[in-house]
Amino acid sequence: MSQKQSNPLDRFRETLDYELANVEMDFTDSLESLMQRRGVNKSELARRIGTSPSYITKILRGSTTFTMEMMVKLVRALDGEIHVRAHAKEDNAR
Repeated sequence: MSQKQSNPLDRFRETLDYELANVEMDFTDSLESLMQRRGVNKSELARRIGTSPSYITKILRGSTTFTMEMMVKLVRALDGEIHVRAHAKEDNAR
């Protein structure tokens, strides 16, 4: 058995859960940056999309799931753009 196969962390990095967590973190990090750039706090963002500040907090902490629709609403409320792309792993576009 190779060392990579025996390392639990390496095995986890190959899972769907790991990949989903990375996508979510990329989004929430960029959302927080956009909020800072626009000078918008959680309460104001919540007001703009008609939800509670606690829900915004849960999104930013990664403690709730959210849809693509919610992602678009959040970004539009901050006068931003959202881009979702797929690429070959070997392109390393991250």
